[in-house]
Amino acid sequence: MIVILLVFTIGAYMYFFLGAYIYNKLFGRGIFRKRGIEPPVLAAEEEKHESFWAQLMKNMERIRERKRREKAERLRGKLRLRAEKQKLKLRL
Repeated sequence: MIVILLVFTIGAYMYFFLGAYIYNKLFGRGIFRKRGIEPPVLAAEEEKHESFWAQLMKNMERIRERKRREKAERLRGKLRLRAEKQKLKLRL
């Protein structure tokens, strides 16, 4: 019984890989190689591309700067409110 099962599984694997090989020969990479030369990539385009980590660091710095500005604005607002309260206390 085990021998029949092994023969069946080996046959199934061979059938699959043979089909994949034929498919690759008919519709695979060989067609794309015959199309022609790829257009050249300009050096300026390569220089513009930044790595993922460089973009991430720039974005993080922008976020930090925005948070600093927002915090400074909140602090100015609090100081303005305190000054107004002081003026109101002095008037009374």
